[in-house]
Amino acid sequence: MVSRGDEPLETAGGIFQALQSGKLRDEPFILVNSDVWTTYDFAQLRDYTLGADQRAHLLLIDNPEHNDGGDFAINNGLASEQPVGDADKFTFAGISVMSPTLVEGLVSGQPAALAPLLKQAMIKFQITAEVITDNWIDVGTAERLAQVNEFIEKTISIIIKVE
Repeated sequence: MVSRGDEPLETAGGIFQALQSGKLRDEPFILVNSDVWTTYDFAQLRDYTLGADQRAHLLLIDNPEHNDGGDFAINNGLASEQPVGDADKFTFAGISVMSPTLVEGLVSGQPAALAPLLKQAMIKFQITAEVITDNWIDVGTAERLAQVNEFIEKTISIIIKVE
């Protein structure tokens, strides 16, 4: 879904506006960043059920070169900003199942970033996460777009040769 307007609303602001305008129903939904490419099978999320107090379920990946410090850790299935003990941090894949309750209380038409809301909910143990191992690229630069194109060309070439 794309929201057109004079001012960018950021992710949470856009979600809130979509809920207010009826473009999103008041039920959990799959949220995917527009600048990621992956071989992940999104059908796996179709039947994912959030718990009663759960605000989101995040998919994380091993850290790519451009984000070697990672974004979040997983502690007993729950996402957190900091790892416990020797746990690793992973990169948010930009793929999640979100509850509309995550954006409750926002103001319509006002920009609102998603990360602060996720971090607040993490403190309350309301965000779960899992690590996926599928091919994934953040297509945020021309160089990474070239990587995706190269991967696709090689994959198609292999498929054609096999057939």
